[in-house]
Amino acid sequence: MILQGGDPATENLRFAEALERYERLYVRAKRLRSAESLLSYLNRHFKDRLGTARLKEIRARDIDRITDGLLKEGKPSEANHAFAAIRGMLRWCRDRGYIKDVPTDGKSKPAEAHARERVLRADELAAVWRASSRLMPFDMLARLLLLTGCRRSEIAESRWAEYD
Repeated sequence: MILQGGDPATENLRFAEALERYERLYVRAKRLRSAESLLSYLNRHFKDRLGTARLKEIRARDIDRITDGLLKEGKPSEANHAFAAIRGMLRWCRDRGYIKDVPTDGKSKPAEAHARERVLRADELAAVWRASSRLMPFDMLARLLLLTGCRRSEIAESRWAEYD
């Protein structure tokens, strides 16, 4: 639009259109390691509910309704991740001139983050190790997760150059 002499602020995009641009021009173009996760949160929680809404008409209460619903379902971590994903997308939209203000600015995450308290006992770790041999072709991935304590995505998205 800018190349044709237009003003992005007058474009009045719908959420679904902005999401498609965000994916194509930012998430995929930057080759973000978190791309699949980020897009999953946006598509799963916001696309259906906000897809036809004009970006300029989206308010904090619209986002709160979605994250509050996740909290009511007992999914505080999911609510936090979804909130972070929508906040990042809307900030990108502001930086591109699609909206003037970001409705999530000044708001904190929907839930307090809590560290998990339970860890696997030695006998449970041994059982998982033994069972991993039946996970072909993912047996080595499962064992690498056990040995490093990394998250699945950290191992799955790692590069050979990161290993010594």
